[in-house]
Amino acid sequence: MNASQWTRLISRPLLLALTGSAIAVVSTSAQTPARAASSVANASDDKAIVLTPFQVTTTKDSGYFAENTLAGSRLNTNLADLAASITVVTKQQMDDTASLDINDVFKYEASTEGSGTYTPSIVDRGTAKDSVAGYSFGNNGDSTTNAQSNRIRGLAAPDAAINNFPTNNRVPFDSYNTQSVEITRGPNSLLFGLGTPAGIVNQTTSQAALNKNTNQLVLRTDHYGSFRTAFSFNRELVKDKLAIYGAFLYNDQQFQRKPSRDLTRRQYAAITYKPFEKTILRGFAENYRNDANRPNSLTPRDFVSSWFAAGRPAYDPTTRMITVLDTNRVVGPYVSNVNSPGYVAGVNTILGAGAAGTLANNPQFVPGIQFEDTARPLRLIDGGQSIAFFQRNPVFYAPAQTNPATATPTPATLGYTAGDPRFLMLDRQWSSSANLPVPTTSINGRTFTYGSYQIPGVTKKSIYDWTKYNHLQTNFS
Repeated sequence: MNASQWTRLISRPLLLALTGSAIAVVSTSAQTPARAASSVANASDDKAIVLTPFQVTTTKDSGYFAENTLAGSRLNTNLADLAASITVVTKQQMDDTASLDINDVFKYEASTEGSGTYTPSIVDRGTAKDSVAGYSFGNNGDSTTNAQSNRIRGLAAPDAAINNFPTNNRVPFDSYNTQSVEITRGPNSLLFGLGTPAGIVNQTTSQAALNKNTNQLVLRTDHYGSFRTAFSFNRELVKDKLAIYGAFLYNDQQFQRKPSRDLTRRQYAAITYKPFEKTILRGFAENYRNDANRPNSLTPRDFVSSWFAAGRPAYDPTTRMITVLDTNRVVGPYVSNVNSPGYVAGVNTILGAGAAGTLANNPQFVPGIQFEDTARPLRLIDGGQSIAFFQRNPVFYAPAQTNPATATPTPATLGYTAGDPRFLMLDRQWSSSANLPVPTTSINGRTFTYGSYQIPGVTKKSIYDWTKYNHLQTNFS
């Protein structure tokens, strides 16, 4: 077979293949415009759905996972795109962990502490105060509540917001009308103005949903006798136009120490109105009432152990003598004035601040007992009832309130003389058990006390049974 025959045998099938390919290309190119025209026609029938960047929906939330938030930039932003420490707690997570408020949520999140695991150190006029039970500062009336007894990153209680609007953090949010909770750690002055460096906690409340009709009833109790009921509903009143949402809460929380309670009643309503295709109006309102008599979270300061260790010293104001009951040692008399009967220079120290009962270098020193230098009375409360008032120090009062003021009498103006028996009435000072000595430290040969030291609380159940008695039973909010 010569070369021309080989050429004819090879060229014939190659020509057929090339011809087929050309036909296929022509056929494909002829069909493409038709398909493109059909796609354009279908696309013209469908309109793109564009969500507002100022609204976050929970439709993509799955279990404990929330995809987007407004907390980082005020815009609907994916959490993965935010350079901030933000945690979104979904409704599902709150239900599964039985979380009702901020302190419950803080049990399970990173760098957060609630009142169940943390006790704030609040000092007013030199003594520690029980902020978990609730406290109002004596100087300006500012209050601190259980809702503020928490912190982020070990700093302080966070600020609070509702639907990204700053609000009062003394009023706690509740799960009965909560859609999600956003915890933003660190300063947020760019978004919320001046605030705590700890961060801010934003509650996203439940909204009225169009095309949805639901009902929910929740009942809850515990072994302390608490009872909680919450009811919520969603109704579409006008299809695709108008919907309302309502929620009601009754929460009677009981505690181990009695008498105590925390009773909360709340009502919440939300409305969604869509008058036009691209216009949505939302609104909400809430009523809150709280009557609380919360129990103490701190045990009383221990002034008893030191008294037992000193032999149980007792002061008799009628004889002005201290008797150490365990040893029958008798010391005295203790006087309130250098003119009091029985005063001996170099032995007696005038009662009041720095009295003999508190000065270790005085001959009349007795550990475990002290005299109080204050005119404020004490109130005796038993079973929640006020029994009596005790005037701790005898004081003189002006006989009348006039302008100009009437002078307050003194022993001298009343004619008291040295050894006057009327001083015996003024010698009837109030005594109490003394606390343990304040610890000291030595720096460069000098002795200092710890400025932040607080007297420890009672740890002996025989002195105070913290499983039964609420010693703050007169406290209320």
